[in-house]
Amino acid sequence: MNWDWLLLLILLVAAVTQLPQLIRLRSPQDTAVFCVLWLLTASATIADMAGSTVIRPMNWVESIVKLLHL
Repeated sequence: MNWDWLLLLILLVAAVTQLPQLIRLRSPQDTAVFCVLWLLTASATIADMAGSTVIRPMNWVESIVKLLHL
């Protein structure tokens, strides 16, 4: 299975499971941050699948994980 398809599947599952919970919290800031990051990740993944030369999704996910482990 291609990493791009796997990442899109994980994104879809995350959106379906977490978005209703965020809406129930009635926190517009949390919902906005989730949606912006979700859209950024989905658009970067789709751009990578299309062969675009933008930063690849797994590269920026890896850089965020490294930053969080400092």
